[in-house]
Amino acid sequence: MLSTFANLETAKRGMMTHQLALNTTGHNISNASTEGYTRQRVNFTTTIPWPAIGVNRPQIPGQLGTGVKAGTIDRIRDFYLDAQLRNKTPDFGYWDTRATALARVEDIVNEPSDAGLSKVLNSFWESIQDVTTRPSDLSARQVMLERAKGLKETFAFMSTQTTTAREEIGLQADVHVETINTLLESINTLNQQIMELEVVGYKPNDLYDERDNLVDQLSSIVPIEVERNNIAEKQNPTADGTYTISLVQNDGTKFTLVDGKTMKYAEVSLQKGGQPAAGAAATEYDYFQSITVTDPNGGQNNVLDLENFNKRGGLFASIEAYGYVNQQGQNGTNASGVFYDKLKKLDEMAFHFVREFNAIHANGIDLDGNQAAADNSFFNDIQNEFGAAQAVEIALTDPRAVAVATKNSTGNNENAKALADFILSGNVGKSSIDANGNPITTNDGPGYHLKSEIESLVSQLGVDAQEANRMAYNTLVLVNTATNNRLSVTGVLLDEEFVDLVRFQHAYNGNARMITVVDEILDKIINGMGVVGR
Repeated sequence: MLSTFANLETAKRGMMTHQLALNTTGHNISNASTEGYTRQRVNFTTTIPWPAIGVNRPQIPGQLGTGVKAGTIDRIRDFYLDAQLRNKTPDFGYWDTRATALARVEDIVNEPSDAGLSKVLNSFWESIQDVTTRPSDLSARQVMLERAKGLKETFAFMSTQTTTAREEIGLQADVHVETINTLLESINTLNQQIMELEVVGYKPNDLYDERDNLVDQLSSIVPIEVERNNIAEKQNPTADGTYTISLVQNDGTKFTLVDGKTMKYAEVSLQKGGQPAAGAAATEYDYFQSITVTDPNGGQNNVLDLENFNKRGGLFASIEAYGYVNQQGQNGTNASGVFYDKLKKLDEMAFHFVREFNAIHANGIDLDGNQAAADNSFFNDIQNEFGAAQAVEIALTDPRAVAVATKNSTGNNENAKALADFILSGNVGKSSIDANGNPITTNDGPGYHLKSEIESLVSQLGVDAQEANRMAYNTLVLVNTATNNRLSVTGVLLDEEFVDLVRFQHAYNGNARMITVVDEILDKIINGMGVVGR
């Protein structure tokens, strides 16, 4: 039979175990507002009962318990909920970044407004209409030149602002890559620290939280998959182990970013195409061409084709907004992107509008009866679409040189009507024929309807922005739902912790009372027994 002193050991274990539980509860309460903290719980287990099985075991009714001990201190974490959240986060990262980029483009296009390209073009058209009613009025002709300058300045402003915004989104893509590399290094360092503690039997819960927070940040930038490697299984089967993190492509191909077995990590870099050689002039806008992921274990580098790159996460949204080539190795004619497309569209509009307006203008004669020759164009000639929006310049300075009339009649307004009709409808006017009597055409056929192109640009931009905003909201709802589901498991609920605080306190006090009782029993045995006959 157990001695009376055995009860002291049982009570002592109870006090120590509940003291540990109180400390853990205090740790939870202290971190109730700590972002990413996972509440912890002491796993109580009974100690080995007495007596053990053997031939000389005492004949007693049954085994007697010897108390309690803390088996482990566990995080209350559901890895399924982690995976669920990390699967939804890249979608929100993509749509949120895309919605922000499109909102920036909408601000630049600024339609409909009094300062947008449509309004400036209408003002230019109105000034031409004034010239048609007063073809010999120099003041009307001067206003037409001034309104043309406004059109030129608007093209240049929109191109400059779009270029600036594009450069900023390009820097954001570079920052995303730098952040990825920093996160990979930090996760790998935590893997090493966790392994060193797990192999001696510890469960470093706070390090687990820190690593999971970094993995959550990484999942918002690129789509990833997390695999657990329980290297310390013999020491502690419930340990989280190290993480192996892989980048997942559209076709399911995986590229290792962090190897939790070898404790090594990859490095990610972005490559651009369409950049001119040193000292050469640019002939196209540059674009992102590929992503390189080094092999963590020293193997061959992986060059990822952006066409097959998983179109989720903030990184790809930034790449897509800047502009990227659809297939690796092809030239920039196959590139596309939010800001890339808008710059190309602005250049296209400016190029064709200037060329066709000049062609119609050249068919008329000025106030002095002179033919508007090619070297006396209304706008300076533009040879290439690239950079055309920035290259728009007014060639005329003398209002008398505006070719308002048709041949052999300085007082009529037929050519001005043709110019106005071209702006209004995109149609080549009846007097807009060349020296051989053929309609004026360009590569796109007769007439470039700038108003329609602007309306098409604005309407498509509105549709894209509406879709991006809707998807950003929808994916945010899913992320919030997944986050709340996880918080319902991992979050610290103060009311629950207060209940545990009282429970563990009473248990601690009960064990202390048990020691007092044993002390009184021992006092009776030692000092109160064997005194008969004294």
